[in-house]
Order: sequence, then C-alpha cells, then structure tokens
Amino acid sequence: MLLESLLALVEKLRGRIETHGEALGQSEALTRYALIDPMLRELGWDTEDPEVVRPEFSVDNGGRGGKTRPDYGLIHAGEKVIVVEAKKLNGNLQKGVSQGVNACVSTGIRYFVATDGKRWEIYETHKPVPLEQKRIASFDLVSGVPSEVCLNALALWRHNVASGSISSAQAPITGGVSEASTDVEQRAETVSVTEPAPKTPAPNGEWCPLSDAKAIPKDSKLQEIVFPDGSSVDTRNWNELTVEVVRWLTDNNHPVREHCPIQTPTSKTPCVVAEQPVPSPGESHRSMTEVNGLWVVDNLRHGWATGNARAVIERVGMEVDMDPSQFKVRW
Repeated sequence: MLLESLLALVEKLRGRIETHGEALGQSEALTRYALIDPMLRELGWDTEDPEVVRPEFSVDNGGRGGKTRPDYGLIHAGEKVIVVEAKKLNGNLQKGVSQGVNACVSTGIRYFVATDGKRWEIYETHKPVPLEQKRIASFDLVSGVPSEVCLNALALWRHNVASGSISSAQAPITGGVSEASTDVEQRAETVSVTEPAPKTPAPNGEWCPLSDAKAIPKDSKLQEIVFPDGSSVDTRNWNELTVEVVRWLTDNNHPVREHCPIQTPTSKTPCVVAEQPVPSPGESHRSMTEVNGLWVVDNLRHGWATGNARAVIERVGMEVDMDPSQFKVRW
C-alpha cells in the first residue's frame, strides 16, 4: 500500500541523513541522488522517464529577461506542472524562492517546490497573496512525526497533482503503520487543506495594500511588491515602486503607453511616466528610469512614490478593472 511504502522510505531517508549528513551537506548532487530522487519516485514521479521528470529545463526568468534552470520539472499530460529547486542538505531553502515563483508565474507553472531532501516547501505560484502565504504545504523528514510527514508529502503524489487537488491534509494521523495506512489511503483521493486566513496588516504592519499607503511609516524601506497575479519582486527602497509597477503593467500588456504622459492629480512636476525623459524646472534632467521603452520618475520617498504608483494604476486600471488595493507592499 502507498502509505506503508512511504513510511518505510521516510525511515530509510532519516537513516541516510543521520549516517551521511556531513557528506550530503557538502553536495547538492549527492543530496538529489540519495534523498530527493527516491522521494519523487515514491510519490509517482519516475525520475528516469523524461516524459514525467525533466531535469534542468529552461524557464523564462520572471519577465526580467534571460532564463533560469531549475533542477526538476515535473510533467503531467505533456505540461510542466511543478518546478523543484534542489539544495544540498541543510542549504538555504529561501534563497531563490521569489525568483523561482516569479518564473513559474511567467510561464504558467502552478507549483514551485524548494527542498534540501530533508525539508520540503510547496508553493502555489498563482495565488494572489504575498510570497509567504503562497506556501501551501511543508514537511521535515527528521523533525516531523512520520505519519504527519507522509500526509503532507501526499500533496506531491502524482495522482493528486493530476486531479488538481495538490495540498496537505487537514489533520495528522496517529497510530502504527497499519492504522495510518488505512486512514491515508481513504483520504488520498481528496486530500485538502483549510488555508489560513490572509494577513490583514495593522496600521504599522509589515504588509499593506497600496490603497492604504498612508499607514506606512515615513522612515520605512520598501522590501517587496506583490502584484495582482500573485507574482512578486524584491526591492531595496521606495524609488523602485513606480518603476516595478510600470514594469509589471507593461510586461502584462496593460495600456500604459496609451495614457502617457501620466501625472498625479496634484503633481507640480511634468509627469510620472512619459515616452521621453522629461526635464524639470531648474534641472537639466530629472531622475527617471527607462522601463520597456517608457520613462518613469524614480527619485522619490515613500509618500510621493506610493502616490505616483497609485496614479499610474488608477489611470491604467480604468480600462482593465484594476485598482491599487490589488497591489501589496512589504516594508
């Protein structure tokens, strides 16, 4: 039975980690061979069949040009449905997650997995929520209760992926192998999860929709933007906000150019977005960044930056049913 075999594998992999942890922690290739490949095969993904598992295939790099090469592409009915990014044992799972999720969004791949063979984290890439809330299941072979590990691992069972019900179970199972096996087999066809409610940021919270930007502290620094399609981008400061909003809008074929020049209602400067760099009174050239053939003002603190970004979204959104509340920022 599936669960009996999966439980046996979990115990086997735990033993490998305990015995060979030092060597696995120095080699991604060894981690893939000894830990990741066996788990994928157990869950129905034949790592030797290129129609099911494709190693290191090219994926567009999140709309930013170039390609990224994830370690595995899991395929169902001829379509890549899951990207798996592998790390050596005890590697940094968070490194590259944002880029990987964005690449999946840009290419229509629904799920992204980060794993070091011991820890597995599964993300639903197209959920319109911040990155941390895209994670729909996770498990740890060493620290987790074996029965709970198996239930969560079933989120990646190929049968569940094929049926479109990828997620972890609602509650753990207890008891021995026989009891656990019966329980999971009965639920394996319809594994589901009650997702946590989305965060509602307080006035001084970490996440905030652009429609509530007045709640953001003046001395804050912008760290991440989440767009309406669930993709996100890491940033360093507020001067990147309008630039990245315009980049996302133009990458997704929204009519920004048709509305140029775009100004804020109370702006004393010539424009926020224009088809050419626009001089400002008393200056030879104002600070603007070129984005997909348009020029965007970029030398602004958070109050001006959020106002400019909202103005662009509202102007373009009149035609495509979009508003600033669909864009979230983290500081």
